Amino acid sequence: SSSSFSVETAPKFWQWPGQSSVRGTEWKVALKKAFLRHTRAKRPLSEQALNLMFGMISATSSGLVFRNHFEKWYKCWYEPFCSTVCRIRHLWDSFVILGVTHSRESVRNILQNDQCGSFVLRLSGNAPGSLALGYVNENRNVVHMQIITGRRMMGETNAFMVQLENRKYLKFDTLEELVIALTPAKMLHPIPKEWLFHS
Repeated sequence: SSSSFSVETAPKFWQWPGQSSVRGTEWKVALKKAFLRHTRAKRPLSEQALNLMFGMISATSSGLVFRNHFEKWYKCWYEPFCSTVCRIRHLWDSFVILGVTHSRESVRNILQNDQCGSFVLRLSGNAPGSLALGYVNENRNVVHMQIITGRRMMGETNAFMVQLENRKYLKFDTLEELVIALTPAKMLHPIPKEWLFHS
């Protein structure tokens, strides 16, 4: 199915046998290829996204990726991230979803001059496998909502969920159904080219 996700294990991904570390430049090349293989996406990770992911693992200024740090990141961050991309691959490939390098602040900048109801969707860099929806409310403020994917909720393996102000969750089978049900989100922001190609 289009949402299936089968990722090789971290040790299998680590293609430098006998090495406990590898140069970040080599690692980023390998990751760029692995992401397309794992997700079957057509849209690759941007250089900015690869640099962000490298920064998550490399805690030193050595420019190296250490295998033990990589394996922990792979399990805790990369697997949920790829799983979500697989489930929304058609939206990812169509550039409907912004990449992980976008923050609340960059979404605010995108939407600052938009009308009420304009929104954008992005993959979260902080909450592995989650998405975020930012929209302009009736007071012309940008409001952010986290969209939790099933992997992060016990027993809910195939749902997209958002928590409402009353602490209840809305749960949907697809991201499209969730967005359609959110009445404050009316119009997907017409994303300028410069944002589109720097995901």
